Amino acid sequence: RAFVKALERSKRRPLPSDLQDAAADPNAAPLAGDPELTWLQPAPDSLLTATTTDPGTVVAARETMRLAFVAALQVLPPRQRAVLILRDVLCWSAAEVATLLDLSVAAVNSALQRARARLPADTDAIMQPSEQRQRELLDRYVAAFQNADVDELVAVLTEDAVFEMPPFLTWFRGVDAIGAFLGARMRGFGNTPVVHTSANGQPAVALYPAIADGEHRLHALHVLSLTAQGVGHIVAFQDVDGLGRFDIPRALPA
Repeated sequence: RAFVKALERSKRRPLPSDLQDAAADPNAAPLAGDPELTWLQPAPDSLLTATTTDPGTVVAARETMRLAFVAALQVLPPRQRAVLILRDVLCWSAAEVATLLDLSVAAVNSALQRARARLPADTDAIMQPSEQRQRELLDRYVAAFQNADVDELVAVLTEDAVFEMPPFLTWFRGVDAIGAFLGARMRGFGNTPVVHTSANGQPAVALYPAIADGEHRLHALHVLSLTAQGVGHIVAFQDVDGLGRFDIPRALPA
């Protein structure tokens, strides 16, 4: 019960796409979010191996760390969220969960069924491209920014790709909208150094555009959802103060 009460007290941590519809005008200035809003933050993959080195456990943990899954958890009622985490993430038995939460096994199974039904279909399993395809997509995505090549960026996205950038509320869906928004902003990213990392079991890239003194400062961490068809979802986390758990530098020399 303490577990459920802790979930009841915790604030929902959304992504921009959880709060409003996709922006209609890619030329408008992005809307800043409420400074009191607590956004969903990325988690470094190093957390996965902090307690286990078993390959099967690590793979399973990566699936349940994905941003889409974690974001979907935020909308579940506390009891359903607790049951889903205990059953599907921590792999507890229904009897163990029932004992912990002071529920019947039937109530646990019912809560789990309702929780699974409320998750978007694409959070159940993300079809992963081959490792070679992943490297190709990632290399092309990085090259698009380093060459300020919006055509290459658009070419690597899926048709219904999503781009969001907390702490801004504004987000975009579709290659045309994303291309129009980023096309006017990519000029400042030419020859930008990057640092490759991973977050929530997904590839991630830290971008370091140059500033006035020539130093390259951490601008954002782009966490990518890859499919065989292309890059399907990009969350560009722009609050660099929220990236302290990642082993990436805040700045790179000129």
